[in-house]
Amino acid sequence: MKIYEWKETETHYIAYMRPKELFDMSTMQKPHPEAHETRLLAKHVISGEMEGLAIAYGKGWRQDFAKALVKSMNEIYLERDIRDLEIVRLQSQQRKTA
Repeated sequence: MKIYEWKETETHYIAYMRPKELFDMSTMQKPHPEAHETRLLAKHVISGEMEGLAIAYGKGWRQDFAKALVKSMNEIYLERDIRDLEIVRLQSQQRKTA
């Protein structure tokens, strides 16, 4: 699976598996400090639904092991995200010219 960003917090490694531009980041869930592995949701700007944005692994996992787990996941969002990114970019351009 493509990882758009890796972030390290005090308690977790977070793998952003989808482009942040497609989400309202103010709605992103935060991982529970004791969670070992959890999917983080945020509101998708096109669908309006809460959808998977990232996966958080507790620091009990080794970072290289967490990265290997994520890389082995299926690319279930890739085609849709490519299409949605184009829509978001076109909408942004239209707002700038309006």
